[in-house]
Amino acid sequence: MHHSEYEDHPREGDIKEMCNYNLGFDIFARDQTRTSAINMEGKILSKDAIESAYIHKKMVKELLQWDYEGKSLLEITGKIEGMIAERLPGELNRGIAFPVGIGVNHCVAHYSPLLDLGGSRCIIQRGDLLKIDFGVHVKGEITDSAFTIGVNTDRFDELINVSKEATMMGVKMSGPDQLLSEIGEAIEEYVTGQEILLDPTSSSSIRIPLKTMRELCGHSIAPYIIHSGKAVPNCKLTFDYPARMKCGEKYAIEPFITTGNGVNIIDRSEISHYMICRSQPRSQPRSQPRSQSQLHQYILSTYQTLPFHRRWLEEGMKFNGTFAQDFQSLIDEKIVEEYPPIYDIEGSYVAQTEHNVWIGEKRAYPLTLRL
Repeated sequence: MHHSEYEDHPREGDIKEMCNYNLGFDIFARDQTRTSAINMEGKILSKDAIESAYIHKKMVKELLQWDYEGKSLLEITGKIEGMIAERLPGELNRGIAFPVGIGVNHCVAHYSPLLDLGGSRCIIQRGDLLKIDFGVHVKGEITDSAFTIGVNTDRFDELINVSKEATMMGVKMSGPDQLLSEIGEAIEEYVTGQEILLDPTSSSSIRIPLKTMRELCGHSIAPYIIHSGKAVPNCKLTFDYPARMKCGEKYAIEPFITTGNGVNIIDRSEISHYMICRSQPRSQPRSQPRSQSQLHQYILSTYQTLPFHRRWLEEGMKFNGTFAQDFQSLIDEKIVEEYPPIYDIEGSYVAQTEHNVWIGEKRAYPLTLRL
């Protein structure tokens, strides 16, 4: 089924809610089953961007109803990839904008299970804190949003609520000409003022102070480019960062809230997230060995500038025995960039809430809030 005819295709009333429509703009198509681009203050939010956001929101609504206890990380990520592909089969990489990120407890970001490193054996347990960060795209218009849940437990409710409030603070501050550094300063000030009980039913009255993961940022998003150049800090910066939000831009607001140290710990033992380096030409050098050239061309034609998973290469193309060597050569030659998993200290818990906003001439329009 073509994605424009899929049952999740947005209708007028759905998009009115999605964009918090209350300014009286005539932005909807008359045809109730299809939606045209929205003309907001003279700037265009495309039909593809609308559909991308709507599909993502519908998926989040469904994913929040799942029971994750006893499920493997590989099973969960595979099902989410399948849900996207079912809705957007004709898109580049079947509409999957980047590898599904799945973070348990102190795992912060950029983790997705591999085929050969125990992914199927890593099982979600009752009482885990689970983060799911996934993206969809329609003709390159990316929606990148994330949520956190406690697996059959309410012990993390305070932490998750702080995460939601911190993100909403960034969303509410967003708008044309907004200094990005001010958003980060406000988020950190709010978060570091919070203390939580991880187990409200316990007799212990020790409250745990919270921090942001200072080295991680939100980001601007462009067609087919998940991180398009501007950062949305999650802390007060120690240097001058004069970048501002501009009309027509799209942003992901995503503070990471932790009970730990708030300092990135990089684990290079199980890397899953990769992307063609943006500084590289979009054609392979002639000097590459044949097998490496074939791998390079496969990546270019299949993913272009979208991030991809090593597992997808192993599943999608029957490589010869030189695959590992060829892929490592692409990394060593700075043709492919790797994004290893990020953790805080063991025993800590990290929550993430991520939403996207589109910047109009007078205000920001949330794309992933409510349904």
